Amino acid sequence: MPKITFMGAGSTIFVKNVIGDSLLSPALHDSHVALYDIDPGRLKESKLMLDALNANLNHGRARITTHLGVGNRREALRGADYVVNAIQVGGYKPATVIDFEVPKKYGLRQTIADTLGIGGIFRALRTIPVILDFARDMEKVCPNAWFLNYTNPMAMLTASMLRGSSIKTVGLCHSVQGCATTILTHLGMTANELQWKIAGINHQAWLLEITDGGKDLYPEIKARAAAMLEAARKKGAQKHWDMVRHYLMLNFGYYITESSEHSSEYLPYFIKSQYPELIKEFNIPLDEYPRRCVAQIESWKKQSLELVHCPNLLHTRSNEYGSYIMEAMETDVPFRIGGNVMNNGLITNLPARACVEVACLVDRNGVQPCFVGDLPEQLAALNRTNINPQTLTVEAALTGKKEHIYHAAMLDPHTSAELPIDKIRRLCDDLIAAHGNMLPKYNETVIKPMRLKTFVAPNNIVPMHVIGPFENGAKGASLGLTRVLPPEKSVDLKARYAGKDGKKIGWKRVAIGDLQNHGYYDFIALLGNVDLAVAYACAMIRSNSARQVVIELGSDDGIAAWLNGEEILRVEAARAAMRAQNEVVLNLKKGLNHLLFKVDQKSGAWGLYANFKGNKPAGIKVV
Repeated sequence: MPKITFMGAGSTIFVKNVIGDSLLSPALHDSHVALYDIDPGRLKESKLMLDALNANLNHGRARITTHLGVGNRREALRGADYVVNAIQVGGYKPATVIDFEVPKKYGLRQTIADTLGIGGIFRALRTIPVILDFARDMEKVCPNAWFLNYTNPMAMLTASMLRGSSIKTVGLCHSVQGCATTILTHLGMTANELQWKIAGINHQAWLLEITDGGKDLYPEIKARAAAMLEAARKKGAQKHWDMVRHYLMLNFGYYITESSEHSSEYLPYFIKSQYPELIKEFNIPLDEYPRRCVAQIESWKKQSLELVHCPNLLHTRSNEYGSYIMEAMETDVPFRIGGNVMNNGLITNLPARACVEVACLVDRNGVQPCFVGDLPEQLAALNRTNINPQTLTVEAALTGKKEHIYHAAMLDPHTSAELPIDKIRRLCDDLIAAHGNMLPKYNETVIKPMRLKTFVAPNNIVPMHVIGPFENGAKGASLGLTRVLPPEKSVDLKARYAGKDGKKIGWKRVAIGDLQNHGYYDFIALLGNVDLAVAYACAMIRSNSARQVVIELGSDDGIAAWLNGEEILRVEAARAAMRAQNEVVLNLKKGLNHLLFKVDQKSGAWGLYANFKGNKPAGIKVV
């Protein structure tokens, strides 16, 4: 009987898909399924769920065991034929929060940060040492097992296993098998004899061919996508969820496997501080992954009841590759997958050390990648921009050289398009420090960053005092902007109030020199990393005459504003902050004017942009 070890078995829903699929395969009915995790509660939940599936689908034929913690890891792996990897090192807090919030202090925004970008680089750096520990155990207790990696960043982790160990490894992603049908369905097209061919790198593989009974579908796909995109880019038009991929296809000739929110941060074209309008124009969801994490944590409370405590639980086989790979190897009946493997001459215009995503034939001989040849040169060129930081990240992990971390970040398309080299190096240092013992010690670099010039604040930033955080949640949900708190009733910069968790808080003046990103008040840096909260910012504006002045505002999340006690803006929202999301006309009186902002925090990033439109007008002084 085959033994299947699942690493990261606390991922109950994914265990249900991969192991539930396996229980439905006759070749895997009598498997020994060993569940491994470091979280006792989640491990127990997955065991209860699988016990129900095993009884309901498989007449109890599989043997299911649990193995908790590092001390029991080797026993979980002992004698395994297949090791499924679905771990996340560091979780949402602190790791994902670090990946997003530290770069944000440098003005670097992200959407998912699990594959590339500065977030993807550090996700890899904290994960590679863990999976290489798995590999060392596997080399001793199951040296012939196949390691089926589902964890991101896929290319970097898979390459690290293949370069840093003797373990047979293939990386598996969900984006390949649904790519062709996704674009057809979105465009309202059908195909009776659909054929497609995909190759490239993970999350940036290309739909090289798509035909129906031999007819090339690309001309109609591009025509429909162009019309849809043109309509969606018009001001005030309804956006759709795949605008970045459609735009890339129309400019580079081919559709890409991974979603628009992912693709927008792999390239230097879309998330740009100098062109903030692109975020709305292309419907790019900044900070999307933290929002998903919070939503998944909350939804698990309900899902756990449905999955874990359901004695009649059933399952339908999914399109995840895992069970089909194991079935093909057990039965010698071939199956085709899209797999991530080392580029041993498979794509001839990509580097040999790249991890590529290509069609693979699976049978008792294992995973056998198929030759592709040259990609269209523009596609290979884009892939190489992503391969460069991937390769340097793997080098950093395998050699322990800190300098390669800087190299990877400096070669990342999005990071290098937004930041100069010295700031990139400082950002890496800050991320290393924030990770603490989640990262190993690296050999110190011999190149020190140059001293940056003193920051010169733009003339249009509104200087302010800030106060917070105040509690703003009830039953785990945000109260938005509805709760009236003391600063709204009277602004007293000397007053102290009871803040979140009863902590005494007072107003603090923010030095303009601390605002390195066009006047962004980062409340997480200024007030602390909390959820379900509100903060206030106050400016005292002295004008030598009655006049109208326009200010540009941006907030994460919702914002309300008052001028001299009169409400002038209220936007209930869950959004990422960008400059000039709202314009407000201030009707200033002669003398001293009180401008107050309130910004609510649901989760993730939290902050406020406040700028005079253009330069600060003459005759105005913010005191």
